[in-house]
Amino acid sequence: MNKVEFTRKSNSQENVLSFYKEPPHQDIEISLLGKYANERLQVLREIEGAKLQGLKPTSKEVMKMITKHLPIRSQATKKEVEKDQISHFILRLAFSQTEESRRWFLLNETSLFKCRWAMLSSNERQNFLKRINFAHKFFKIKNEKLREELEGFVDLENNRFCKVPFEDVPDMVATKRVFVSEGFAYVCESNVISILGKMFNNHLMDSLSLSSKFLPQIWQDKRMKKLLEVLKDSYSQSELASSYFSTSKVNLKDLVWLSARSFPPCMERLHTSLKQQHHLRHWGRMQYGLFLKGIGLSLEDSLIFWKNEFTKKMNTKTFDTEYGYNIRHNYGKEGKCTNYTPYSCSKIINLSSSPSECHGCIFRTVKHESLALKLETVGQDQPERVQKILQLSQNKHFQIACQQYWLLRHPKETTGEPISTLTGTIHPNSYYNNSIEYYKRIQEQSKNKKNVQNQTNQK
Repeated sequence: MNKVEFTRKSNSQENVLSFYKEPPHQDIEISLLGKYANERLQVLREIEGAKLQGLKPTSKEVMKMITKHLPIRSQATKKEVEKDQISHFILRLAFSQTEESRRWFLLNETSLFKCRWAMLSSNERQNFLKRINFAHKFFKIKNEKLREELEGFVDLENNRFCKVPFEDVPDMVATKRVFVSEGFAYVCESNVISILGKMFNNHLMDSLSLSSKFLPQIWQDKRMKKLLEVLKDSYSQSELASSYFSTSKVNLKDLVWLSARSFPPCMERLHTSLKQQHHLRHWGRMQYGLFLKGIGLSLEDSLIFWKNEFTKKMNTKTFDTEYGYNIRHNYGKEGKCTNYTPYSCSKIINLSSSPSECHGCIFRTVKHESLALKLETVGQDQPERVQKILQLSQNKHFQIACQQYWLLRHPKETTGEPISTLTGTIHPNSYYNNSIEYYKRIQEQSKNKKNVQNQTNQK
């Protein structure tokens, strides 16, 4: 039998917007379960890609992608609602397995929830709030003191507000989109999604933690265990990173100019520090070493590269004893012979570091003044983009900042048109691969232009 039964019954509903508090109750083919989950995963990746490009998840392009695989409107058919519920709960199980996958799922499911809210009419929003027994009541501002404070910032006659503890809407407080008085934030009805988004996020966070506890029981069904592993691996950085491995080889002698031209800023920083200090601490060696492996540096050249630098401060025996094993281990030649893959951006961003270390994401760890100096040096002719990157960094949009940095370093084709090849999931090795392709295109265009000129001259 190739069916799985969900054991708890959900309330009958036609509204696709949901907090997913109860799983569906029905038998479903394993193959269909996988199909639904993969389609939802594709939607979540599309939402992630839109955010990384600085697009709103509610943009027409993203909405078109979402509606291709999931119902987006408020009212949906019973079959559409079942598909939505099933795909959410199966991915919730799959993504509950690691902290990193939980974080990714939480972020993008919350964005999907907000996308759907944006598509609701005023009446549909009111119906949803009633359905979830929204605790806060909306009211008109009648207090004269409050009216004076809010006058000029919002249309008081055509808007209602709800009063919530200010800590419930930190994003709105940070961006000054609410009026705060005596510990309470007055949230305009049109901005209630900030409260709902936090409610959804908190519920899903708790649910993911709970789901992980049920995994051993679920894994007793070998079919489900295999499906969840496949879904996890289809997202996991070990699977994604494999697509970022360069198919070409990198020569040791080319690292100097490649680091200056095509390395992402985090790796360029590690390379420079290694050349200056002739040493990197553990996480720096891991981050940079696996990146070099990913761009095509062989194990033999990697050992030579690290030995040449480290033995400027230690003897060869010390290097071989304390560091050589770990390098071979990263290439799958020691220990369990695991084929380790380059760190993803999310992994790098979440690495903790002390002031004496230089691993991690520079848009998170480098002080504003130092980052501004570097950017201004690199982008002297692009002051607007420099300021945009600095602002993104300050607002903690580190991956978007890195994408903009790529555009800063690779501003135009020979046609004068900007290139925007960094789409979808950002990864240091993707940054490098895109840079290599960029310069190949430039070289090819230059060659074609020269051939045309030669043909013209011959005529």
